[in-house]
Amino acid sequence: LDYFESDDGETAAESSDPRDRFPTLRVRGPLAVVGLCSALPTRPFDATGTLGDAQLDRLESMLQRLSERDLCRVISIHHPVTEGATHPRRCLRDAESLRTVIARAGADLVLHGHNHRTLRATIDGPDGSIPVVGVRSASDIGQRPERRAQYHIYEIQRNCGSGGPRFRIALRIRGYDPDSGRFRADGERELVP
Repeated sequence: LDYFESDDGETAAESSDPRDRFPTLRVRGPLAVVGLCSALPTRPFDATGTLGDAQLDRLESMLQRLSERDLCRVISIHHPVTEGATHPRRCLRDAESLRTVIARAGADLVLHGHNHRTLRATIDGPDGSIPVVGVRSASDIGQRPERRAQYHIYEIQRNCGSGGPRFRIALRIRGYDPDSGRFRADGERELVP
């Protein structure tokens, strides 16, 4: 599980519950990637998740500390965070609580999976809207174009002007082309101009 570990000791103390190790933090230059764990054992045909109060409390403290370091804060979570993004049997049970934490503490980008489709939305932050992007599976080579494999490349640059967002974030999408058997450009978008 080394790839889950924070690289600067930001996680909670050792515990027998692996969920106590979240959120994790990886800092690379001006980028801070905050990993959340929404995994939850469920009954058959359910795929809900939850973060829990303890992880949400640690997340809020971490985001506040990171805001003082002038880093681009990217949150990575499996389940969608926006309201109505998935069926109730597949939802993040405490998504509203997560949105409340982010609205208070802030973030620059939220990435999620789970639905295996590209989704773009925003949630409220303390200084305006925060982009939320759902990514597809990177391994599905099936016949349904709306679910076919993709991966995303994010370009993040510090905004030098006064006012507005601190970082400019652009998204480049690469999608699997079954005719060539390769990935090709499949769209670009400014998430935060």
